[in-house]
Amino acid sequence: MALFRPHFILALATLSGLAQEVQNDLDPLPSIDPIAQWTFDQPGAGSLTGRAKIESNSLIRPEYPTFPAKNKSLALPGHPAAWRVRESDLPVSSSLRFTNGESITIEAWVSLNSISSNSFAYLIGKGRNKTKTFTPENQNWALRLKGDKGYALPTFLFRSAGAESNYHRWTASEGLDADGAWHHLALSYTFGKPESIVVYIDG
Repeated sequence: MALFRPHFILALATLSGLAQEVQNDLDPLPSIDPIAQWTFDQPGAGSLTGRAKIESNSLIRPEYPTFPAKNKSLALPGHPAAWRVRESDLPVSSSLRFTNGESITIEAWVSLNSISSNSFAYLIGKGRNKTKTFTPENQNWALRLKGDKGYALPTFLFRSAGAESNYHRWTASEGLDADGAWHHLALSYTFGKPESIVVYIDG
């Protein structure tokens, strides 16, 4: 059983919108507004499907000081379970489509009880919703976790534009423990620049 919870932030920025200089701890970090965010404490874009549910969790103050005293999360206790979002659910300005030169940053808090080796658990993805409206291979991009001997390795997948529409996959060499504890995960990638991909686990 896997539980993925809460607070997903999805950010988009062109390279010109981000500071390029090397940062140190005294410099202010670049800041951009997220194009989509789900905390599950307030009604947001999308809806529950399958066995998914909203529930209270332990990601609260004072142990986690940036969270409220009461907090809710999305629980995905097994297939089928998802939080489904249609593009029409989001503001027009919140495009989830990316092109070369644009950067995507995904941030999430995850509590994972278990994951089988060589299995994949989606944290967030665009496309591949397995409906008759779209072809089975309509996957655009996704942040997933790959099971590897009790660990969950972050893996980013996207499909290039054009006639061939090849898949591209990157998997981290280290991952988070499937120990039921809360872990912070953040991934950033600039499309068209394979060397730009970076993932942070618990800072």
